Amino acid sequence: MVNETLGIQSKDFIKISLNRMKPQLVRQPIQNVIITSKNSVEALLQNFSAVELQFKNIYCVGRRTKRLVEKRIGAVKHTEPNAKKLAEYLVEYIDGTEVTYFCSDLRLDALPNILTKNNITVNEIEAYQTKYSAVKIDDSVEGVMFYSPSTVQSYRQENNAEVIAFCIGETTAQEAKKHFKDIRISKVPTVESVIELVNEHYI
Repeated sequence: MVNETLGIQSKDFIKISLNRMKPQLVRQPIQNVIITSKNSVEALLQNFSAVELQFKNIYCVGRRTKRLVEKRIGAVKHTEPNAKKLAEYLVEYIDGTEVTYFCSDLRLDALPNILTKNNITVNEIEAYQTKYSAVKIDDSVEGVMFYSPSTVQSYRQENNAEVIAFCIGETTAQEAKKHFKDIRISKVPTVESVIELVNEHYI
């Protein structure tokens, strides 16, 4: 819960649209699957029943994504806090040399680049689209909570003021560093941890 003495505004900055996926995608069991966001889970379940999703090894980014996958699809073999760390783990420990990656049209390059350089074939499936939905924010706003690199990019389309960027993780912080001087990164990549970061700053 954000400190009650603070004035809060809530804007999404991005809109998500789930894609249609071809039935033949999941006709055969898939050995290695990468899911890096809850949106990919929602897209999969909009297209297929959980029974159709015969994934042998599921690899995730983030605790919330892992929880949703285990609740709705099946067991997660391994999870990491960001895509780069997951790619580095897979280079060492993957069972086989191929992965199917359910991602956004605005996905970052780190994961596929690292895997490809290490001779792991990446089959990318665009599960959803991320569209910018920028809104002009009052110049009196001192700090903004960012939960993905695309929210930083969208925010900057309409806002130029210098703010404190409270970021959910390293990947989001890397994008924020291109636009802001004061970057704060949460200890763990969760919404709650970012809120904690804000509360600590404004004590």
